[in-house]
Amino acid sequence: FAPAVVGDSVYAAAADGTLARIDAGAVICRIKAAPSLSAGVGSDGHLVVVATAKGDVLAFSAADGKPLWQVKVTSEVLAAPAVGEFGVAVKSGDNRIFLLDAKDGARKWFYQRATPPLSLRSFAPPVFAERYVFAGFPGGKLMALDIRNGAPIWEGTVALPTGATELDRVADVVSPPLFDGNQ
Repeated sequence: FAPAVVGDSVYAAAADGTLARIDAGAVICRIKAAPSLSAGVGSDGHLVVVATAKGDVLAFSAADGKPLWQVKVTSEVLAAPAVGEFGVAVKSGDNRIFLLDAKDGARKWFYQRATPPLSLRSFAPPVFAERYVFAGFPGGKLMALDIRNGAPIWEGTVALPTGATELDRVADVVSPPLFDGNQ
């Protein structure tokens, strides 16, 4: 799992369910978040969010590790949740993007895209940029979703599925987008 770095703090999660905050090499807080975790950690420095293979999304206080809320999404979560000023974006294994309220985990919206017959298990998290949530999908698509309602604003083709067999046609976006200014 990739850690989340916010300021001088590093938040790390382990498959065994351990969640820790580390400042300047010293462990400030370590808790048992769940029996097991399936994705890395997301944080904005106030909220720390992890997820499980059963679709449970768990939020904790970044200051002391106190549990704040827990919600369930439609399938396992392999990508670290994205935590930002608009909420918590979670990508589930069935290629749905959920935007959850940071205060209580209430579902604000979700977006689902059709999945090709064969796709890769992706660990790429959704990414907040301005007033959009960006996420990659099977079939070589990168989507920009409106932060307010989850409506698709823009779709870009990163790779075209080509070939004679389903395996040949796998062209999934499996990394998070990177932003440089308005590009």
